[in-house]
Amino acid sequence: MRGKTAKYISIAAVLLIILFSAMLLTDTSFGYEYKYESKGVLILSDFKDPQQYFPELSMDANFLLVTNFPSSSDVKSYMGTGMQTLLTVLTGNGRNTVNIVKSTTAMGAESCFTNYGDVKSVEELTREECESYISSRTDAVKIFLFAPDNSLPAAQIILYENEIHINPKIPAELPGISLLAAEFLYPNAREVIEQTNELAGSLGG
Repeated sequence: MRGKTAKYISIAAVLLIILFSAMLLTDTSFGYEYKYESKGVLILSDFKDPQQYFPELSMDANFLLVTNFPSSSDVKSYMGTGMQTLLTVLTGNGRNTVNIVKSTTAMGAESCFTNYGDVKSVEELTREECESYISSRTDAVKIFLFAPDNSLPAAQIILYENEIHINPKIPAELPGISLLAAEFLYPNAREVIEQTNELAGSLGG
């Protein structure tokens, strides 16, 4: 088993080098020890080199996906696409994935829903319950998909210990940056999505 795991990590590491385009940034203005650029997205980390850490994270069995929906209806469809991309790739690779959707209304009210890993169920949580549950899941890799922030210099994927933060600059970047993060974790991401779409099409037809 260890041999298979090591082989998977080695293959993933090679593919990550291609994705990163071997482009290590020397600009220190971002304030991170590890700085790469891939497809116009900044890959940043102070914890470990992303080229090594993504394959390590991918081996974890449990994931927590937290999507932060803004009040703007124009952005929500992009957020939904990004969220679905990540969910499809994670579950397609056999990972136990809990989905949490946080939303803010135009009046500033916040809501939180989760399926606790069961796609057939949904439960509303209070703000306190939501934050407490997220904090308590120390057994899972946490992926946070944030709303676009136009003040950023560029779209960013930031790695922390057992956390991945996905920060788009504009709404249209959400599908692409979500797929890029998924590919860093699982090089078969596009294949998984294609197979899922084919299956959905055959069932729908």
